[in-house]
Amino acid sequence: MVWIDEHSLWYDVLANAPNKVRAHLNFGNALLKIGLIREAIGEFKIVKEKDPRHFTVYIDLGSAYLLMKNWDEAITVFNEAVSIQPDSSIAHTNLGLALMNKKLLDNAVVEFKTAIQLWQGNYAAHQNLSIAYKQSGLFKEAEEEAIIAAILRQQANIQDVQGYGVIQK
Repeated sequence: MVWIDEHSLWYDVLANAPNKVRAHLNFGNALLKIGLIREAIGEFKIVKEKDPRHFTVYIDLGSAYLLMKNWDEAITVFNEAVSIQPDSSIAHTNLGLALMNKKLLDNAVVEFKTAIQLWQGNYAAHQNLSIAYKQSGLFKEAEEEAIIAAILRQQANIQDVQGYGVIQK
């Protein structure tokens, strides 16, 4: 069989192996890439149910909730990710992003700072910390973090992703 895209590939894999966690996770990500967010969330929930300690699914599910602007669900899922892997800079960054969008700026700042402590090269955490500082009226701190983020992004040769950079390591 020839697959025309990722969606058709993982759809076929699921048809042949419906109990495989990886197939549901990858099918969910394929759905996410084509904008079928609700359907992707369904696949991610299947993975979470089958393997509650599967860290990646929490990042993917939380990211889907971010795309839907469902801040409360994103916060819940990213908190679960942090409890599974407290040393994940990405989980803290994404939790901070959800908190910032919910206007819980003090909490967001804590998460971004934690993310940076865990991985100083996390340009998205620096960039989002800059935004949180700016929204809090801390313009000097915001400028400092924006400069750090720009330098890190340039060093890593990474292009900006919609001003936020929800990233996975």
